[in-house]
Order: sequence, then structure tokens, then C-alpha cells
Amino acid sequence: MYHTFERMYNIIYYAFQWLGIAVFFLYLTSLILYVPPITSVSHNTTSSIKAYRKSSFSDFTIDLDVDFTQSFNWNTKMIFVWVKASFIDEKIPHNTATVWDTMIRKKERAHLQLTNERIEYPLVSVHNNLLGKEVNLTVEWMVIPWSGATTVEHGNSTTFVLPTEFSK
Repeated sequence: MYHTFERMYNIIYYAFQWLGIAVFFLYLTSLILYVPPITSVSHNTTSSIKAYRKSSFSDFTIDLDVDFTQSFNWNTKMIFVWVKASFIDEKIPHNTATVWDTMIRKKERAHLQLTNERIEYPLVSVHNNLLGKEVNLTVEWMVIPWSGATTVEHGNSTTFVLPTEFSK
């Protein structure tokens, strides 16, 4: 009555349908099990602020304490963490740049305690006006699951003021 391919198609269709339903319910359990991390970021020292052509660059160090060990569960593939620096400019009202980032792939390495960590990417102003600016540092992270939606969350922030003179 039915061809063999139609029977195989029906079996595979129902198997994937129930597999999808099972994955969805497993994803819901990971939402219940998620515990937000404890985050702390602070500005340590500003090592330099220099001008080059019409831009200015700032290099500084930060202290970072982030504990993601409770955030890892069966559905966590990786957590991407970054520190965002933002400042207000007269010409561009909102400037934001990532100054440091890392990927956490294992629960054993999920507690970051960094002291006097130099930023990976310098803070740049294309209008050469970083002098004396108030900079806001914020910890943000993205939880990348094995199945389900990727979420971006924000941690605490701190504010500091850049020097009023260029470094030599």
C-alpha cells in the first residue's frame, strides 16, 4: 500500500518532531537553572593618553573580578565577556568601544580575577578630544547555549576621568 520511502519519511518526521519538542523542554530547564554572575570592574591606572594626527588614544589598566561558575549548566556552550568603555563627546553624543574581551569555554576557568590588566584595545576618539573626559566602564557578557537563544546581559559599571594633558 505505501512505498518504503513514505514509511521512512514518516518515521524520520515524527522522530525529529519529538526530538525538537524534547530539546525545547530541555532549553526551558536551562532558563530555570541560570544563576546571574557576580561582576566587578574598576579602573586602575591610566598609563598614557596620546595624540596622533586628528585622533587621541588612551591606554589604561583595569581590575576585573567576574565569577561565572554558577552560570554554567548543561546548555552553556560558551560565555563571551567584554568590558565596554563609553564617553560623551561634543560632536558625537555617545561613543562606545570594547576595550577588553575573552571567551570562557569551561566551568573550571569561569572565575576571572584580573588585577592591573592592560586593556587589549585602546580607547580612541577620532576628534582628538579625550582629555579630561569621563569614561564609564561596564562589564557585559553573552551566554551562548548549545540550543536556544543567545542572551546578552550587563554587569556593574564604574566611572573615571582621563588626564587633562597628553603623555610624552
